[in-house]
Amino acid sequence: MPGSNPEADKTSILKNLCEFVGDNVWIEKPFFCDYGKNISIGKNTFINFNCVFLDTNKIVIGENVLIAPSVQIYTATHPLKAVERINSNHKANEAPYRTLTKPVTIDDNF
Repeated sequence: MPGSNPEADKTSILKNLCEFVGDNVWIEKPFFCDYGKNISIGKNTFINFNCVFLDTNKIVIGENVLIAPSVQIYTATHPLKAVERINSNHKANEAPYRTLTKPVTIDDNF
């Protein structure tokens, strides 16, 4: 019955949200992400409260990782030089700037 075991419910939600969640993973709330399906978290990992994961690309967190409060992991990025970033020839339905995504990996025991 839902709600009878909050810890099991939380684990079930995480496993449905993320691509992979290992055993003994704990995420304090609140936790924010774009999709969830691009996030993999290894066993024995702790993510403290108020973290933001923008997962427009893969985020892979290894085993035995501790993440501090309010950490933000972004896979979205853009060129730093304005001349490379600004798309002056954009069409009406396109963004006036160029963006891209890159995967983020945090190794085991970090």
